[in-house]
Amino acid sequence: MIKDTVILFNPMPWEKGNKKARVPYSLLFLERNIRDLGLNIVLVDEFVDRDFEAILQKYQDRLLIAGVSTMTGSQLVGAISFSKAAKQISGVPVVWGGWHPTILPEQTLESNLVDLIVIGQGEVPFRELLEALKNQTEINTIPGLGYKKNGEIIVNPRAKYQDPFTFPRIDYTKIDINKYIYKNIFAERSIRYITTQGCPYKCGFCSLALVYERKWYHKTVKEIIEELEYFIKVGNIDGMKFDDDNFFVNRNFVIELCTEMIKRNLNLKWFTQGHASHLLKHFSEEDMAIISKSGAKMISIGAESGDQVVLDLIAKNNKVEDNIACSRLFHKFGINTFYTVMVCFPINPERDYYATLHLLMDAKLIDPKFRTLLSFFTPYPGTDLYEFALKSGYVPPQSLIEWSEHTYKRVRMPWVDKRLYYESWRFVEFYLPLADPELYKKARWFFRPIVFLLRVLFYDLIRWRFKNKNLKYPIEANVVLYSLRIINKVFGLNLKLRNSIEGFLD
Repeated sequence: MIKDTVILFNPMPWEKGNKKARVPYSLLFLERNIRDLGLNIVLVDEFVDRDFEAILQKYQDRLLIAGVSTMTGSQLVGAISFSKAAKQISGVPVVWGGWHPTILPEQTLESNLVDLIVIGQGEVPFRELLEALKNQTEINTIPGLGYKKNGEIIVNPRAKYQDPFTFPRIDYTKIDINKYIYKNIFAERSIRYITTQGCPYKCGFCSLALVYERKWYHKTVKEIIEELEYFIKVGNIDGMKFDDDNFFVNRNFVIELCTEMIKRNLNLKWFTQGHASHLLKHFSEEDMAIISKSGAKMISIGAESGDQVVLDLIAKNNKVEDNIACSRLFHKFGINTFYTVMVCFPINPERDYYATLHLLMDAKLIDPKFRTLLSFFTPYPGTDLYEFALKSGYVPPQSLIEWSEHTYKRVRMPWVDKRLYYESWRFVEFYLPLADPELYKKARWFFRPIVFLLRVLFYDLIRWRFKNKNLKYPIEANVVLYSLRIINKVFGLNLKLRNSIEGFLD
């Protein structure tokens, strides 16, 4: 039988329990550059298609190759399961691409579940691989391809990164858009959407520079508007997360897009992320007024730390006060601030931990709607801080299954005092949410009176604690959180004070 089918698999992007779907862009990016090869391309997203074994069985006699795109961490669980199934059902070659094989190519190929890998940008080498398999020609000259030959692992050098928006456009009809719509704090029907790729910065904890080489690319405003209007028509969306690494790199692009969104009356509530000092340097108050008018409701800042020593160590090109200045600027125009922060780097973990909590307190005092994602520093291969972590006592995973546990939710560093994990949990579960006087309005109807009572009892105290940077003797937090834990256990509930968009280890 003719081998004319290619299955591309996107493992579950979240751990069990998270119900927010993420558009499988990795699959859509690959499909756009191979759709003219005369092959039957089958896209399988584990979030939507849980029974991937049935799909493998359906095409087992026609399968040319099975491809997996995976990041380090939770996605590896699904990647491993799918690869096992592909081997057992059809014996087909399995190729992996994405972040994990890119940062750990040799170790990935050591697995008997993986026959080939594509490192870096995948569109061109994957196309060349399929052409070679179709025509039964050699694969040894394909840039960015890793393979095994006579027991030896060979990884070819990558080709130069191409502008990802010069390839054919994504075909959104390949997926059911309505399966990727979710509710957030601003919109009833929101979707994640990519308008740009890359980042010009080289932060010491981040792998982006490894692939994008500190370049940044964007779609045309015309294309973005057409796709947003498509989402509105097909998915009836009223919200959007611009799921970009650094949305605000080019001021002219941002202002042109926001101006066009206003002109078209899209009425989308959106949020995205950016770099604090870059925003302050390149965007005026007049610009922020346009951004706000276009529908911006929240901007996430990679604040990372409240300790300037840490910011300099990780080459953030940012000052601690830049984060606070952004919070004030956003608040002036009705835009909420969201900080992503990491604590306990391996130099003086307690100092940076408390400095970062103080930063979060200051931000909350500026904007009661301020939110954060607080995590502990987690090293990743391919980053400058990875080697630093190894020298500081970190022992990395040695297999795919061990790397699947490597997430900021689970990794514990040897230099971190265990009590800080509980203190952090208490801070984001009690103090941070109750510093918002309107928190009770977001609570479930049966939980709302309790949250309102807590607001009456503790709001002023928490504000005092934040102003004075004093979290000593947290009796009120311990009592409330312990009581909530008992209530949840007895009644089988999952009541929390914080909003689902923020938190610690969640």
